[in-house]
Amino acid sequence: MSKKETGLSFTQQYRIVEPLPEDASPILKSEWRRIRKMVERIRPSGSLFNNLGYVLLGISGSALVGAFTIPKTEGTSSVICWAIFGASLFAALLCMLFSHQQRGTLVSTKGDALNEMNNLENKYKGLKEQ
Repeated sequence: MSKKETGLSFTQQYRIVEPLPEDASPILKSEWRRIRKMVERIRPSGSLFNNLGYVLLGISGSALVGAFTIPKTEGTSSVICWAIFGASLFAALLCMLFSHQQRGTLVSTKGDALNEMNNLENKYKGLKEQ
C-alpha cells in the first residue's frame, strides 16, 4: 500500500497601509524660540510646599494626641504639646496655601503656551483655505 502524503498549506494575505499625508506649516525661528522659552519656564508641580504641609499636619496631629493623652499632673508637657500643635498647624496651612497658589501659576503658564501655539496654527489656517 502506498503512502500518500497530504499537506496542508495555509496562506495569509497582508495589506500594506501607507500613512496618510499630513499638512505641514513653516514657522519662523523667532516664534519657535519664543514658544520654547515659554515652555522651558514651566516648572514641575510645587511638591515641596505640598509635602512639607503634610509633614507638618502629621506633626500637629501627633502633638494633639499627645496633648490629650499626657497625664494632667504634668501641666508643662501638655502646654508644650498644645504649642507644637498650634505652630505646626499654622505652618502647615501656610504651606498648603503656597502650594495651591503655585499650582495655579503653573496651570496659567501652560495655558499661555498652548494659546500661543493655537494662535500660530490659526495664522496658517487662513493660508491653507485660500
